[in-house]
Amino acid sequence: MNTNPIQWETIDALINATAEDENLSFTWLDDLATHHLELVAYAVSEEIQAVYSELERVQVLYLLSVIWKALEGKLKPDPLDPETLEAMDEANWLTYEESEDEVKLLDDWIDECAEPELLELLIQGILEEEELEENSPEAIWGLFIQAKSCLDALLTLRLDQ
Repeated sequence: MNTNPIQWETIDALINATAEDENLSFTWLDDLATHHLELVAYAVSEEIQAVYSELERVQVLYLLSVIWKALEGKLKPDPLDPETLEAMDEANWLTYEESEDEVKLLDDWIDECAEPELLELLIQGILEEEELEENSPEAIWGLFIQAKSCLDALLTLRLDQ
């Protein structure tokens, strides 16, 4: 189990840094694509582009760039296996579809996550972001599950596992 999870102070510092330099998140995203192109390709796939607005897609990429920077130095240099990402996505969708209580589902996911603060970042940045509520709640959940699957896949590469 992760004995040193990333704290909100670190996440806030990264978000503040992107507020001061708006190109910083693009630099982090480029770095993420260099190391895990499969993950970025998934996040910008044709299917995702067909379903979600540009604002929604950019929000997910921004959140992934912050997560990537927060995890810097905590991941193995191995490339992400595309099958891992697919398995995470399938498992998250199955859990969501079987859930009868979305609040309990989120609580369970946070309790089970090796990096609960990073998952909270996704929850706040997607599910609780008022600007993104143009789509139906199911579509927003789809966007969240996509981002959560990316986080889960990255966490399989943690050095302390």
